[in-house]
Amino acid sequence: VYPNPTSGVISLEFVNNDEKSVSIYNVAGTEVMRADQLTGLNYTFNIGEQPEGLYIVRVINRKSNASVEQKVFKK
Repeated sequence: VYPNPTSGVISLEFVNNDEKSVSIYNVAGTEVMRADQLTGLNYTFNIGEQPEGLYIVRVINRKSNASVEQKVFKK
């Protein structure tokens, strides 16, 4: 996940084409963006309309059901 901090656009790079879901949450735990059934290696998400602050990017691999979270700060 980069850049961090971001002014709005977040880029994600994956190591495989397994189907995955990406959710982005604000610090209050509200989901502000979601994308399902992603199978590519590179994606961008624009949180430019969201207020400054801390966001959590959660990726779930649908094949293995493994998940990973990363914090991103929007300035």
